Amino acid sequence: MISYILVYLIYIKMTEFHVKTYEFLDSRRSNFVLRLQIGEILKADYGLYTWPCAVVLAQFVIHGRDKILNKSIVELGAGTGLAGLVAAKCGAALVTLTDHMDCQDGLLNLQNTIVRQGVSNANVCGLNWGHFTSELLNIRGADIILAADCFYSSKDFEPVLVTVANLIDANKSAEFWCTYQIRSICKLSLYNGEHLSRQKTI
Repeated sequence: MISYILVYLIYIKMTEFHVKTYEFLDSRRSNFVLRLQIGEILKADYGLYTWPCAVVLAQFVIHGRDKILNKSIVELGAGTGLAGLVAAKCGAALVTLTDHMDCQDGLLNLQNTIVRQGVSNANVCGLNWGHFTSELLNIRGADIILAADCFYSSKDFEPVLVTVANLIDANKSAEFWCTYQIRSICKLSLYNGEHLSRQKTI
């Protein structure tokens, strides 16, 4: 029975997985076209689905690619790696795509996508937000930190910001490029209220 269940789950995952082509243009240059093939799961999953915020951030990277050139880039919660891979294609010196260490499927998918794109200036690293690990130390000094929809859950706000602060502490001129989808005004207001109250008591 167990073997049948495993085979069924593998079959479901294989049928849901596909490679999607993303095309980006630049309104400032009519001849600029960038295409990437990204492996993803059709069913929405944190690390194996390309969320709308990732597409928005990738387009922002296109428009800011002059700042990307020859820079060291880190993407937090990279997911399918769309924004980071766009940065790699735009001439970054090195792009490190990071995601949670427990998301082995996601990390493997990122590795496969790098190979599929044929980029040599990108690598993958498991990284848990808010944890001061050797992995975090190895990526300190990045010039630009990317994050698409990493503030999905309010419980992640502080760990994400702690990680970003640590990276910026190593490079005071580093920039944090982030996209965030507001899904609940009430939750956002509640968090802001709690955050402000906490600040007042310090």
